[in-house]
Amino acid sequence: MFPSLWSSAPVLGTLYAAYTAAFYLRVSTAKATKPIVTSKEEAPDRDALFEYRGLIHVHSDYSHDARGSYDELSRGAHRHGLAFLVITDHNNVDAIAAGEQGWRNGALLLTGVESKQREGYMLFVDIESYIHENSSSTRVALQEYLREGGFGLVIHAGNCRRPWKGELDPAITGLEILDYADQLYDCSLLAKLNAFLFYPANRALACLRVYHRPTETLARWDGAASTRPVVGFYGPNMHQNVRILGWEPKFPPADAVMPLASNHILSREPLTGDFQSDRRIVYTAIRNGNLFFALDILGDSNGFRFSATQESRSAIMGETLAADIETNFSVRLPRIESKSRFEIVVYRDGVEFLREKGRELTFRATQAGAYRVEVLAKVPTFFGRGRMAPWIYSNPIYLRS
Repeated sequence: MFPSLWSSAPVLGTLYAAYTAAFYLRVSTAKATKPIVTSKEEAPDRDALFEYRGLIHVHSDYSHDARGSYDELSRGAHRHGLAFLVITDHNNVDAIAAGEQGWRNGALLLTGVESKQREGYMLFVDIESYIHENSSSTRVALQEYLREGGFGLVIHAGNCRRPWKGELDPAITGLEILDYADQLYDCSLLAKLNAFLFYPANRALACLRVYHRPTETLARWDGAASTRPVVGFYGPNMHQNVRILGWEPKFPPADAVMPLASNHILSREPLTGDFQSDRRIVYTAIRNGNLFFALDILGDSNGFRFSATQESRSAIMGETLAADIETNFSVRLPRIESKSRFEIVVYRDGVEFLREKGRELTFRATQAGAYRVEVLAKVPTFFGRGRMAPWIYSNPIYLRS
């Protein structure tokens, strides 16, 4: 005869408690933060470029749906080794008039704006003023800010709820390829549930559970970049604000979001502490695509390089060389101390051109196209086997006739 429900309840309760304890023990012991161990020593053949990490598409309390002052954000940026933040609040640049831009607590804070257009959402950056006008077309808005010296970047391009509709206007400078908030919206229900369960014990593992290669957005980028230079970048879309039945906790906090991923700009000039000079250096690197973006939660990607040389010329990410001339490309990963496995994948106009395992790669090409790199690494999973996914995304080097 089966035992009664009351007599089996203690057994079921014990089994459930044991299962829960085992689950969270496994979650808490999974090494999800910095599994790729890199050397802090500079490589002896290091180039003359200056590399700075930073975030584009951050929100502050100048947005109606976000929290965090410029001062708080700057302290967080400095704590996590970020040199700059491009803060883009909704439909206003009030922070400029309030004198919020500049070096603060060891980080350079720059102000842009997030604006809703008919096709979707954009950032306008390197601007001094903003007039919100729903009736303006994207082309009119772009021309206005281009005259001012600014430029426009499409965001949320692949978001399942609010994707960019239509073509990319030729005056658009770049495209947000990886947006961590969109990653959460677009991942599977199972991934969301796993992340929710993992977060209390291992927030790094929770964040990695929702991470996936943004295939559709990459295809849009590759299609546009096959005809003209288009900058790709990472945006955390950080708000630090959720609403739960009227409760608005500061969640997810900046300290959880800032270490996940970042843009690494490359410049032939160093930042000096002078606001106007440093603003020019940061915006020039972004506008020109002299950058790569990476999941820094997996490991320190400082020192990654993708470059090309011809007989008399050389190029870094975002730059253009002549086609139909033998070009030597070089991919160099950071100095890595751990026994991690990597795959370097080269795409030409979105089509896989070359794939090799290893930590460096050289190849030759002459054919016109946009050549970009993804570095695949093993991303930790709950069961410990790991999965291969992009760690680093480069901007293209272009060969044009």
